[in-house]
Amino acid sequence: MRIILHIDLDSFYAAVEELRRPEIRGKPVVVCMYSGRTPDSGAVATANYPARALGIRAGLPIRTAKARATPETVFLPADRDHYRQVSDRVMAVLREHGDRFEQRSIDEAYLDVSSIRSVARAERLARRVKQAVQEKEGLTCTVGIGPNKLVAKMACRLQKPDGLTVVMDFDRVFADQPVSKLFGVGPKTLAILEQRGLKTIRDLARSSPDLLVQAFGERKGQLLHDHAHGKDDDPVTEVVKQQLSKIGTLKKDSADVQTVWETLSRLAAELHARVQKEGVTFRTVSILMIAHGQDRTRSVTLPAPTGAKQPLLDSARQLLTDYLAAYPEPVRRVGVRVSSFSGEQPKNADLRRYARA
Repeated sequence: MRIILHIDLDSFYAAVEELRRPEIRGKPVVVCMYSGRTPDSGAVATANYPARALGIRAGLPIRTAKARATPETVFLPADRDHYRQVSDRVMAVLREHGDRFEQRSIDEAYLDVSSIRSVARAERLARRVKQAVQEKEGLTCTVGIGPNKLVAKMACRLQKPDGLTVVMDFDRVFADQPVSKLFGVGPKTLAILEQRGLKTIRDLARSSPDLLVQAFGERKGQLLHDHAHGKDDDPVTEVVKQQLSKIGTLKKDSADVQTVWETLSRLAAELHARVQKEGVTFRTVSILMIAHGQDRTRSVTLPAPTGAKQPLLDSARQLLTDYLAAYPEPVRRVGVRVSSFSGEQPKNADLRRYARA
């Protein structure tokens, strides 16, 4: 019998901010990704539960969020470097409690605890996990327990925040739920399913796999059918980082190399700090340019792996110069990425060739 835990840190960014700013605890807290163009340009990264009660959620434009806010609502810029440091410490705590560990995002992870062979013991373990995170980092988390990753994640959603839910019988809990509650069903998929009269997870489970394959293709169609039955064979596996990147928004659209380089060089320096912290060496340097909704990526592969700053800066600068010579149009956002970490096969062994990512 498989027993999987899904751990989700509650309102992670906002919770971290409340820890280092005790005076804002209990208030609606909104953490934002500011673009820098205007004081209110950008989007909400996360909101704590008092802020969500006001209708403020992740992805909402900051201007809209402020229109819904009360006078006591606190708006803060995201500090992803700090959040990552806290996340790394939390993930280290989680790793200690399972046979296998898989970090899915900065605030989510899975643990495979099948070796304990008991759901009751798994529930006790989950409580110890919650206690350890609370004691060591002052954060709450919600835990879902199920026979696979799908069910554990869906169980985790049932009692947030600071909850613990065990679901070993998928049909009993979820079969009569709206199909929108099935993990992986987004707005576009939902619209197609509802057009075919599939409104509940039970409806989806009873539908013909051929119908789903016809509507969504073989892979997604079969996956939807399996998920509707609570089936998920995906193992809990440590995810090896394939790349590191930094992306930012220019204060003003520009096609001038020096103007864009002011932002890109800062991002490259911040990325190099991440490279040093992670202790990786890379061979591929890429830049991302976003202009008028068009994303373009240019990459170069170095002769040998390196973790040094200067090759990163030199490569990014040359890529930028060549890009703007080929596409002399103002860009809005820029980014820099390193990949092909030591031990990986580089995508392009020719230093002079540029390839779209």
